[in-house]
Amino acid sequence: MTELQEGVAAFRNAYLQAGAGASHGMDRAKSQIEGTLRRIMVRTERLASSSDRNGMLREEPLGQNSLVARDFRAFRHLDRIAQQIDAGDQVEFWKSTSYPLNLMEGYKVKQLLKSALEDGDGASLEPLLTEARDHLLSWRDLQRYARIDP
Repeated sequence: MTELQEGVAAFRNAYLQAGAGASHGMDRAKSQIEGTLRRIMVRTERLASSSDRNGMLREEPLGQNSLVARDFRAFRHLDRIAQQIDAGDQVEFWKSTSYPLNLMEGYKVKQLLKSALEDGDGASLEPLLTEARDHLLSWRDLQRYARIDP
């Protein structure tokens, strides 16, 4: 068993025992996991991507009212498409990622959408997808490295 596996197992055991009032082992196991990961994980993915070494990222603090009308329109489109393909409630997906229909590979909603399009239900989905076009990632923008609204 590797050092990381031992730490995770120790944390799991301490966590399960915490319900019985014993939580002292969790901090020790957490520190062991962090120490192991710090030796093997680095934050270099941003480096050397641009001349100022910021990885083409720009930090922008979010205001308290960071949701805008466009966000709700994006959800409305996602919800209407999900209803059409019987994919269920999409609120949690919408809250967790931008462009969920583009990025949710392996998730039920994306599988159902692909199946519906492949099975010839495209005619009923076409107007919904056309309306949602401004809330989907543009392949052209990606190829041109255009600025994408997060």
